[in-house]
Amino acid sequence: MKALLDRQTYYSHTGAPDDLFNAIDKAGLRIYLWIKKELRNYFIKWDTTTIQTVIGQDEYACPPDLATMVRFGERMPGETNYRRIQPTEPTTDLFAQRQYETIVLSLDLLCSDFVYIGPYLPRNPGPQSIVCLDSAGNYWQYQINDAGKQVNGVPLYGSALPSVTPFVLNDPGNTTSWQLEVSTAGVFTWSQIGFGGAAYPVSPYTMATTPSNLSVTISISAAGTETISAPSQSKGPNKIRLAPTPTDLRQTELIYDAKYLPIVNENSYNTIPDEAHQCQLDFAKAELFRANNDDLADKYEALALQELTEFLTFVRERQTQQFATQQPYLSDLE
Repeated sequence: MKALLDRQTYYSHTGAPDDLFNAIDKAGLRIYLWIKKELRNYFIKWDTTTIQTVIGQDEYACPPDLATMVRFGERMPGETNYRRIQPTEPTTDLFAQRQYETIVLSLDLLCSDFVYIGPYLPRNPGPQSIVCLDSAGNYWQYQINDAGKQVNGVPLYGSALPSVTPFVLNDPGNTTSWQLEVSTAGVFTWSQIGFGGAAYPVSPYTMATTPSNLSVTISISAAGTETISAPSQSKGPNKIRLAPTPTDLRQTELIYDAKYLPIVNENSYNTIPDEAHQCQLDFAKAELFRANNDDLADKYEALALQELTEFLTFVRERQTQQFATQQPYLSDLE
């Protein structure tokens, strides 16, 4: 599609690949939203692998393309049916009560004893600070600012400060271990210690910047050189929280509406059905011509809208099976 768009717009753009992919992406999003209006269950997906409960863990990441949760269920290994998990709100008495209950065995075949909150947008994974002690026993916070730079040591004060475990990070090759240390002036350095293997996290280590909570990673090389990645807006997938906290292993079934996936390069997945690719192409042409103040923009916009109308007729007929009905006898109406 990119090559066709490039040729058929007479190279009416800056020549940057981003222009082409941006036009294709905008066209795809328009069609996606029209399909959603025409048939809301067109992008429904079933997922039975993403979430498997872990003992002691109550928060779980949803599939990355989840837009709207339709149904959520759970079952124990070996069971046939999924019990529906009901959604709730964090302010309800039900959620507060379930947080402290223990499920011994779910006997209800239709409704689960679990409830859930979500899906909700997560904060970036990783802490905003790492707390270290200097030689005098003072507390200091290691932080990364929104520019991706290490902040000068930030002191931490309080009457009931927690105990501190030294922070140790392995290099990306997992061959050396380095401990984060701080001087009495708040200057952080890395000191090599005996290799601890799986006892310590491996570079890169994910943190969140301060104050904007952007995603960032820190790495320490085998030579002891620190590297900080460029901060990113990525927040990761939506999450859900179960109550009570699982005490056994459960399989889950997610039925959800898949969101539109942005098109940014040749490897991007095109969410739009094959039957609408010509419509998508013509919308993209109109987008490029419009940006160049070319009169052809109106021509291709009208053509794409006509193709969209024809395609939506196809979408409308995707589900033709009728619900079973029962004709009443006349005597039933008397």
